[in-house]
Amino acid sequence: MKKLIALTLAVMMLASLASCGLTDTVNEAVNDAVNDAVNDVVNEVTEQVNKDISRGVIVGDVYTSDFSGITFTKPSDWVYSTDEELAQLINTSLDNLNATDLAKTLTELGSVYDMMVTDTYSGTNVIVAYENFSVTNAGKTMTESEYLEALKTGLSAQTGMGYEFVSEETVYLSGNSYLKGTFSVDASGVSLTQVYYLRDIDGIMNSIIVTPVNGYYDTDIEAMFSQ
Repeated sequence: MKKLIALTLAVMMLASLASCGLTDTVNEAVNDAVNDAVNDVVNEVTEQVNKDISRGVIVGDVYTSDFSGITFTKPSDWVYSTDEELAQLINTSLDNLNATDLAKTLTELGSVYDMMVTDTYSGTNVIVAYENFSVTNAGKTMTESEYLEALKTGLSAQTGMGYEFVSEETVYLSGNSYLKGTFSVDASGVSLTQVYYLRDIDGIMNSIIVTPVNGYYDTDIEAMFSQ
């Protein structure tokens, strides 16, 4: 706020000095002051945006993401993956999976798993992922519906995995609207369901991928998100 006030005062000063017909040297000095004030404001806003695009935090059984507004509480016997395990899943080094700065990670990798939790008994798992379209899609954004259409094509082409699209609907997780796409999967003779929850956040696609098996249903997982 102080920088914005300084910028306003600098602009007012420039107008006042110009009306008085002072020298070019004075005008250049004022212009420099205005440019410096503008740069300070831009840098401050950029820093604030990058702070907001942060990694989620796990405390006990609860995963919270300030960026996406997600709060997820796991059953006590489920296990959160470590950052080392997440890095292996997306085939990158731990150094590339920045522990706090999601913006930096998405700029370097394009997409990332921010959280994965697994019921080691049933095999049910939940993944929270983000994809930066400026990196993965040449800056062209996609709506949730367009992304789901791309998933239909991409998943059906998976070798050895019989994906079939089942349905789509809108649901709310942690108070946010998500497009829910449900697929049936035949993996080496084992039939299961995989569900994708999609939400675009200013050019970053937030995907929640749920694979409920052995007695769990997608609605059971949805209830684990704050409402």
